[in-house]
Amino acid sequence: MSRAKDLLRRVVPRAARTPARRIFWWGTRHRCPVCGARVRRYLPDGRDLPVLRELDVVGGEHWPERTCPVCFADTRARLVWWYLESECRILERRIRVLHLAPEPGIYRRLRAARALSYHVADREPAHYAFADAICKLDATALPYADARFDVVLANHVLEHIEDDARALAEIRRVLRPGGFALLQVPIAQRLARTLEDPGVRSPEERERTFGQSDHVRLYGRDYVDRLARAGFEVRCCAAHASLPPELQARWLVNPREVLFVATRPV
Repeated sequence: MSRAKDLLRRVVPRAARTPARRIFWWGTRHRCPVCGARVRRYLPDGRDLPVLRELDVVGGEHWPERTCPVCFADTRARLVWWYLESECRILERRIRVLHLAPEPGIYRRLRAARALSYHVADREPAHYAFADAICKLDATALPYADARFDVVLANHVLEHIEDDARALAEIRRVLRPGGFALLQVPIAQRLARTLEDPGVRSPEERERTFGQSDHVRLYGRDYVDRLARAGFEVRCCAAHASLPPELQARWLVNPREVLFVATRPV
């Protein structure tokens, strides 16, 4: 399969890859709520690692079928999009959005929304070939004016950053008063306190300890307290867990995952 994918990448022009995936994966079993593609099956999501199972990490579980093969929206991307589209009506608003480490499906939907002033950024722009004009930046030193944005999206970003407190301070700084950030991270339900160890350096050690080779910590149940210490008012949204069965089947979000809505106080 990987050799076939490599061949397709070399042969199919980048602009034609998404339409090609729509054709290849077409089916009637699922309809992705992010990109709208009808597909015959979803791809696996998450990692099946001992530390994730032993510490009951929500946001890191392995699912046999959860990822859209067209836009690659996984469980957490669908949860964020559900909130933005259904709860915030983001496509109907004239607001300024900063999206760190953008997910392809969400990027394409927000990029196409003419009412939005939409900015995308990451410390490794080369990893986001699908995104136009992505800004290279360090999340601990954002190159934007104070109160520049109404919304900041940083989905599974903070666990990659050594100084997450400084990154949170920067996110708060660039948010306008009353603006909010969606700050999803994997949460270990069996850890009362976030697990951090500067001595864990190698990719192998980090995977064994934190659940991924480029993670520098594993957040525990104190995550909301960490956000509050950074100066946010935090609302834990779990309304998606009560969606009607037909919507549950459509969205296929993780009912155990909580959406962390961090607002800069007015």
